[in-house]
Amino acid sequence: MKRKKKKKRKKLKSVLATNQAAAAAILGYTTGFLKQLRDVGCYGFHHSGRIDCPKVKAWVIANPTKVPTVSVWRDSLGSEKLRAQKRENDYAEGLLVERAKVAEQFQKVFRPVLARVEQMLINEYPSKVAGLDIPAARVYGKRVLDLILEAHREAALQWQT
Repeated sequence: MKRKKKKKRKKLKSVLATNQAAAAAILGYTTGFLKQLRDVGCYGFHHSGRIDCPKVKAWVIANPTKVPTVSVWRDSLGSEKLRAQKRENDYAEGLLVERAKVAEQFQKVFRPVLARVEQMLINEYPSKVAGLDIPAARVYGKRVLDLILEAHREAALQWQT
């Protein structure tokens, strides 16, 4: 009669990540959050730079009061909340500019320029370029571009104050 060999139980090895990016992927945290955990005193970090993921997870569960708050919004809902808080702060400090004022200013600056560009392109361009060679036509196009850039610079100077 043959004896059956007993199977040895495999000892579960802890998952060691070689760097913080690998540990972040395994644990589902950000690398910044892992750095914060290390700074707080989590014992899953080795001096060689390896990270024992189960120990880190166990430490986070065992020490909820020491876990730092997440400083990065990872989801769209969190980023919307952050945006709303920034707008509230800007409103309280008087830094917001009304959309109507911005639109009015753009109309004020660009309406005359657009009228002039339209006149140049529709009325003047065909007659000016009809008998010219290519370099001369480019010179006329450059004049139109300069007119647009001038208006752009003027608008940029108004919003720098």
